Amino acid sequence: SAIQHLVAAAVPRLQPSKISIVDDKGTLLSRGFEDGQAAMNRNAEEMRISYEQRMARQIEDLLEKTVGFGKVRAEVRADIDFDRVTVNEEKFDPETQVVRSTRTISEDIAAQDQESLPVTVGQNLPDTAANQSGATRTQNKEARNDELVNYEISKKVINQVRETGLVKRLSVAVLVDGVYNGTGEQRAYETRKQEEMDQIATLVRSAIGYDDKRGDKVDVVNMRFTEGEAEPEKGLDLVFGFEQAQIMRMAEILVLSVVAILVILLVVRPLVTRAFETTSAAAGEAGRKLLAEPGMAPALAGPGMPPAPGVPMEEEVESLDELIDIDKVEGRVKASSIKKIGEIIEKHPEEALSIIRNWMYQEA
Repeated sequence: SAIQHLVAAAVPRLQPSKISIVDDKGTLLSRGFEDGQAAMNRNAEEMRISYEQRMARQIEDLLEKTVGFGKVRAEVRADIDFDRVTVNEEKFDPETQVVRSTRTISEDIAAQDQESLPVTVGQNLPDTAANQSGATRTQNKEARNDELVNYEISKKVINQVRETGLVKRLSVAVLVDGVYNGTGEQRAYETRKQEEMDQIATLVRSAIGYDDKRGDKVDVVNMRFTEGEAEPEKGLDLVFGFEQAQIMRMAEILVLSVVAILVILLVVRPLVTRAFETTSAAAGEAGRKLLAEPGMAPALAGPGMPPAPGVPMEEEVESLDELIDIDKVEGRVKASSIKKIGEIIEKHPEEALSIIRNWMYQEA
């Protein structure tokens, strides 16, 4: 994913989902992913495969310490729920109620009523008060009590989010090799005991987190593994006894050698030859000038005669235009020629070194 985003950032308007990564053998390392549901499905499938491989590897690593290396194979199939579930739950507990407030109202009512007599002619007669004394009096009393109690009941609010990747069911198949007794032609195969197979099944159930309510299934079978010969190594492509990589390396060295030879023959050698020719011509011209001057002809001293006068050393140096003597080189060359050769060597050090080596080999 990091490589995909890096490439996408380097190319304008390129989306990481459109980039696939393969190795030098053409193996797909990462494919371009789609947005939305397609990407979710791809991630779910990759998660399931990764989980199955991890569980199978755990089982094999556990059992190989008991049955031996390479004598157990495990396959795991997982049914995984990738639904994202959100649960909001609110619970009330009446057993844990608490009085929050109380209101009590008490009311007493007392009333007295007098029942009046019917109106008659006799009421208008004298001694009316005596006639009204026979009226009935009634007294009523009422008491009312009202009580209001408010309770606070505990409440629990649960917000549960179940992420994807809930294992719903596991199916595990384990193949175990038997026991071999003896060596060579006397080697005999023997099946494992049922008690040992039950112990192996118990280990497998513990390793995968076996849940009977979930419907998990574990099968452990003892079967003989084939003892086929090891597959021969794939032969390398050889040409004249050399591998392809070695031939490519030799071709590179050959091409570089040819280029170096061409540089020496076409560049370095003409420059060095021209430098030496210029030096020799200058030395010959200086010698001819010395012979042409009067009184400079060489002479041999006879018996009993003093040696012929020669040219003074200072005059000879001045007339030769700063000529110097160099060991290993016959004659005399100019200082400017030496400087020119030095510049050539600085520009082409490897070629100059190769020429010197060739000279040394020729002299040897």
